[in-house]
Amino acid sequence: MITFNDIHLQWQYEQFELLKGISCTLKEGINTIVCDSQGGKTSICKLLTKVVAPTSGTITVNGTNLADIDNKDLDLLYLSANPTFFNGKSVLYNVCYPLLVRKLNKAYAKAYAMELLEENNLAHLAKTKVRKLSAQEKLLMSFVRGQTVDRQIVLLDDVFDTAELFDQHRLFSRFNQACTVILTSNSDLAQGNVITIDGGVIV
Repeated sequence: MITFNDIHLQWQYEQFELLKGISCTLKEGINTIVCDSQGGKTSICKLLTKVVAPTSGTITVNGTNLADIDNKDLDLLYLSANPTFFNGKSVLYNVCYPLLVRKLNKAYAKAYAMELLEENNLAHLAKTKVRKLSAQEKLLMSFVRGQTVDRQIVLLDDVFDTAELFDQHRLFSRFNQACTVILTSNSDLAQGNVITIDGGVIV
């Protein structure tokens, strides 16, 4: 569970607040934050990934201040429409990466990654360098890579706006114990616990 307690956010050197006293709770399961195109999706993602800190207010995760949680202890998955990869490495290497950095057995990591690629009809790309993939293939690969590790928080930033090919049921069932947050400007995509932000405030 994630709780925003009177969150204000103003970028350094900016004269206006992007978030103006946001207070809400994101529950275990599926949550949707609907914003207009300039309404705060990026700001919320940066707050939850600890890229920036709020100007004032606190964010808690299961009762613990987010500021006090070490990054390595924050099991957070951030999926965007423009995922980042090791472009000179293979698809298999990129899917394996979250397991390898956790020092899991390399043979197990490769076998599990291949299993996930097969489930998502991407096994034929396992040895392909990422730079040779299409934009849609990269999006699918980010979805597969995200499944390799259990997560506490899952952020889906405009993913469903651009990738109708995602198997939403599989994604949500894979993270059924997580707090999953869909960030979108399209209210037709809203699911679960829905929060609408307009002009930096909850409406």
